[in-house]
Amino acid sequence: MLIIISPAKTLDWESSFPDFELKSPRFLNRSTQLVEELHHYSSADLKKLMGISDALSQLNFERFQTWQPSHHPENARPAIFTYKGDVFQGIDMEQFSRKDLQRAQKHLRILSGLYGVLRPMDLIQPHRLEMGTKLKVGDHKNLYEFWGHTIHESLAEDVEANASNWILNLASQEYSQSAKLKSFNKRIISPRFLDFHRDKYKMISFFAKKARGLMTRYAIQQNISTPEELEGFNLEGYYFHPDFSKEDEPCFVRD
Repeated sequence: MLIIISPAKTLDWESSFPDFELKSPRFLNRSTQLVEELHHYSSADLKKLMGISDALSQLNFERFQTWQPSHHPENARPAIFTYKGDVFQGIDMEQFSRKDLQRAQKHLRILSGLYGVLRPMDLIQPHRLEMGTKLKVGDHKNLYEFWGHTIHESLAEDVEANASNWILNLASQEYSQSAKLKSFNKRIISPRFLDFHRDKYKMISFFAKKARGLMTRYAIQQNISTPEELEGFNLEGYYFHPDFSKEDEPCFVRD
């Protein structure tokens, strides 16, 4: 099994993390290309490019100006302990043992607009660059074109290294699109999460994002090896609903 998830906009630059082997991201040379392009953007340019506030555009202008190609513990932190959005609240690294973290390092990948593909303990510097950003780099009109087949090929190598025949897709459409999942000759399992609201089950974005993190935690801690084992997922009130499920799209609901 290989799990893919999206990154987060919210970053934690203060909390501690366990002593564990830290890695450099695989595609730092390509990340550097992106940052070199972004060096030419003013705060106002970033506001327009990303559709963010004045405060966020100024913050990210400063981040890109100080970003360094060399990543080390003095200027970077491991991705899994730095991203703090809804998905990562569901993962809740405080619940992980060292063995869980070792398993995550092998089976979990975070897709990123800036870094391409990250292992949990890959070092990252402060940034914000969503995969859907229409950043032009050379002849590439957006990040999907910039990354091309790089993300797909990296994930394919990990799938083969794990001797896996399936991928657990817990990434958003924005990010899973960059992985070119249809090009894999493997099963792609893409769960759905529904909450009961106003007399019907529906997907509520905030809860669904956290549920993706919960399932990530469940799959890693339970050492899931087959898609069928996912049906036992039961964290925070969710349970498998066979009637709402489709082949390779298991549905989990919460009343």
